[in-house]
Amino acid sequence: YLVRKALYGYRWAPRLWQNHFAALLTRLARRRLQSEPSWFTADGRDQSHLLVYVHDLLLTGRKRDVEALAAQIQKDLDVKVVARLEAPGDKGALLGKEIVRTEAG
Repeated sequence: YLVRKALYGYRWAPRLWQNHFAALLTRLARRRLQSEPSWFTADGRDQSHLLVYVHDLLLTGRKRDVEALAAQIQKDLDVKVVARLEAPGDKGALLGKEIVRTEAG
């Protein structure tokens, strides 16, 4: 009950979660875009990008970069992978919308 209350019943919980997660991503050499505060990207050779909506995450980029970022995040947070879109035709969902991997990516 106390954990649930702390996460969902506290008025500032969404802001505290965003601050905590943004600090984690900053430690992982990611920066938040000024034009879209829900979008995090890396500078340099890493081509992974991360979109955050409340507590849903979408990671995109080269497979090795995405896997490395996911592993780093999983060291600090309990993350559940819902879908991996690795091959054309693979399906997943985000925010109630179906996402399908195509030949073009």
